[in-house]
Parts: sequence; C-alpha cells; structure tokens
Amino acid sequence: MTTHSVAQFFNAINEVYNTGKATEHSYRIALHDLLKSINPKLDVINEPRRVECGSPDFAVLRGEVPVGYVG
Repeated sequence: MTTHSVAQFFNAINEVYNTGKATEHSYRIALHDLLKSINPKLDVINEPRRVECGSPDFAVLRGEVPVGYVG
C-alpha cells in the first residue's frame, strides 16, 4: 500500500459521496481496492459466508487462510 493508494481511496469515496445517492454498500468497491493494494496476492472477498465471529463485510485471505475480517 502506498500514499497513492490511500489518495485513490479517498478520491473514490468522494466521487461516490458527491453523487448524493450513495448507500453503505456504494463505498465497498473503494474499500476492496484499498485492501487489495496492501498485498495484491491476498484475496479480498465482499460478503463472504457467515463465520464464527458473525457476518463480516469482507474476508481477507491468503490462500485458504483468513488473514482478517472487516465488518
């Protein structure tokens, strides 16, 4: 992840926000892209299956191994 990645994230968020039509889910593409920029080898899954800790918005995986959840 670079400073450029963070700037792209905020630009994407602003573009969506400025439409005046955004919902919570409207911002997920920008967050997905930011998470993926941390390490392109990671898999970032939007709306993964329910897990023991609940229903996360994203699962971040390294192969089959969960690295973390975002909810």
